[in-house]
Amino acid sequence: MAARPFGVDLLDEAVAELEHEAGYYLARGGPTVRDAFLDEFARVAQRIADNPRAFPAWPRKPSVRRAVLKRYPFTIGFVAGTSDDEPALIVVIAHAKRRPGYWLRRAPAGRSRRKPSP
Repeated sequence: MAARPFGVDLLDEAVAELEHEAGYYLARGGPTVRDAFLDEFARVAQRIADNPRAFPAWPRKPSVRRAVLKRYPFTIGFVAGTSDDEPALIVVIAHAKRRPGYWLRRAPAGRSRRKPSP
């Protein structure tokens, strides 16, 4: 089985959001701040991979669970796999105070739009 970045799958839109925010932190704070953001994302993604059902459901979207980054204003929205062999699918990396709910249309179709594993 191929390794997955962060132990989870990501929709293309979530990858784009992660890259955008990493670029923002690089421009505003330099490589140290960007790396700290990516490290925190990786830690939370690994917790999701280890036990996705330990996270609460997203309000108004019970099929999506959420994990909050502690040091950065972002929430990761993901769909747990249907079995222990299927990894969680991250559908959004949403800023906590910008455009709430813009991504909700992604979630229902998310299972069939997995980013292929490397």
